[in-house]
Formats: sequence, C-alpha cells, structure tokens
Amino acid sequence: ENGGIWSKSDLADYEVKWRRPLQATYGELEIYGVPPSASSLTWMQILTILEEYDLQAMGHNSTAYVHHFLEAQKLAHADGYQYVADPDFVPSPTDLLLSEVYASVQRRRIDAGRAATGRVRYGSPTSWTRDPDGAELPAPVPAGPAAEPRTGSGEPLEGSTSHIIVADAAGNCFTFTHSLGNIYGGHDVLGTTGVLGSNIMDWFDVEPNVWSGEASSLILAPGKRNRFTLSPGIITAEGKPYILIGGSAAETTMPGIAQVSLNMVEFGLDPQAAIESPRVVYGDVLHWTGGTEVHLEPEVAATIGDSLRALGHEVAPNEGRRPITGHVNAVMIDPTTGHMVGGAEVRADGHVAGY
Repeated sequence: ENGGIWSKSDLADYEVKWRRPLQATYGELEIYGVPPSASSLTWMQILTILEEYDLQAMGHNSTAYVHHFLEAQKLAHADGYQYVADPDFVPSPTDLLLSEVYASVQRRRIDAGRAATGRVRYGSPTSWTRDPDGAELPAPVPAGPAAEPRTGSGEPLEGSTSHIIVADAAGNCFTFTHSLGNIYGGHDVLGTTGVLGSNIMDWFDVEPNVWSGEASSLILAPGKRNRFTLSPGIITAEGKPYILIGGSAAETTMPGIAQVSLNMVEFGLDPQAAIESPRVVYGDVLHWTGGTEVHLEPEVAATIGDSLRALGHEVAPNEGRRPITGHVNAVMIDPTTGHMVGGAEVRADGHVAGY
C-alpha cells in the first residue's frame, strides 16, 4: 500500500522461538544468558577464558589484567561474528563454545607478553574439543583499513537500546533488553498499528565477514533472524540469583558486561562501583567496520596506556572524548539474606530505585 516490501503476512507468519538458555560456570557460580542470535555468548566466553587466570593477583585495571581481558575479548568477538547468528540457518555449537576444554585451547592463543595483531580468527569448537592437544591455532588475518564511517568509536549515544532489571522480595526477577536499533528505530510506523519498525537490519551483512575474509554467517536471507547485541544474563550462587546484569551500546555491550561482572565477582565491588569503574574496549561500536583499535577511558589511558602500547596494542589516541565502553545496569542479591543492591550506568541515563 505504501510502496514498501513488508506485507501483513510477514508479521502474521512471525513466530517467537523458545530456546534453551546458555549456561556456563565461573568458579562456583553458574552463568545464564540468551542464546544466538542474541550475544550473551560473547561476554560469557570472555569469562570462561579468563577463569583460570589469577586476576586478583594481576590487580584491578593493571597492565597485565587489561592485556589479558583485551586478548580474551578479541577471541570471544571473533567467535561471535562467526557463530552468533540465527541457529536455524547457521550451526552454533554453544555448549562447546562455553566448555572448559574449548576455553583451555583459547587460552593457549593468548601471549602474556604480546598483543595479537590484525584481526583474530574464530576458533573451531568441534575439532578443538575433540582433540585439544592437536588443535591447530590460526594466525590473525592481517588487518586492512577499517570501513567508514567509524560511527560511535568515541561519540556519545543518546536514546536507543534500553535495559531493565526488576527483582522483588519474593525472589522473582528478570533482566531484559529492548531495542529498535537507534532511537525510534527506522522512524516509520507500520500503517495504523502504532508499531515502530526497527533499523536493526543493518546488523546483517551483504559482503564477506570483514574479520575472516570468508562468507559471512550474517548474510541477509528471507526469514532469517539477524544477529544482535542484546545480551542479558543472570549469575547464580548456590542455585539462587546473585547478579542480574545487562546493557546496551552495540558491540561494546558485551565487554562492558564482562568487565562489570568481573569487577563484582573478582574484585569485590558493589554494583554501582563496578559500573563506575573505568573500562576498556577492543574494536568499534559496529561490527562491520572491522576496527582493531583499543579504546581506553581516560583514567586507564593515563595510567597504563603507554604500557599497553608497548605490548603491541593499537591504542586509539585520546581526543578528549570518553569512548563508548558499554552501558551496563546490574543488581546484586545476597543469596543468604536476599538483600539487594542496584547499580545504574553513569555514562548514560541510567537509574536505580528500590522500595
């Protein structure tokens, strides 16, 4: 009726898919996330890779800690661009990707004294978990120039994705992310329905995977659900909800969630302090740019920026703007007393309240 390509049957034929949550462990904690084509897998992989390192001995936001975090993020994101897609179209062996055997092989790809350069390649979970000792570890792909525009690598985000966490005294809780992409999505209302269309189709690819040079798992296809970076999670202790977490800000969402989680679990920070703590991120806000720079918040850049460059990290110049490093909200619940503490993002319009 309006010259577009959507029809009523497209909406009528859409079905919600009920999928089994992702599950992994971190020490004695259980971690749950949303399966592909959502991206909880990425931050959960960062944690499984880092689990066997003595992060506390390295020190919070020390050169060693940030180096290992960034290297783990590179590996997890490479897997994300390959395996986080519509599972009805693309094989996504999430149990293998979150297994300790696979994480142990990934750790062998991390050099404690040198950053991986170029674009790190995705792993091979099926063969590596079958024969971890014989795993052939791929070299990074030489990085060509990043695609333009480098949207969001250091620009403030307004509006857009929202993350909501609710918990009550009876033990009920949920952590929920909603997005239309950018604020008001595609800025179109579907007829007289009042429903806004999103602009999240730009998370599909129409060209080869910039990270591997191979055919993209995210190639656009009819009826295919696109990859997106909504990645809420629940961490439980002794079978009870312990940390409810989630966030926004496109590709920076997952490393933001991972850092805030580690700030609470490893370094004993309460949710608000964990969120306010300075953060880092590898890559750009959008996956298809292929950017390989490391973005440091000013407090980190001032203390360890030079030492990270000495390790080979491609640290982005500080242009006086605070880079986007994810927007995170979190609630911590004492498993014994039920006491709740919330934290809200100070880098965006976060808010926390209790009654």
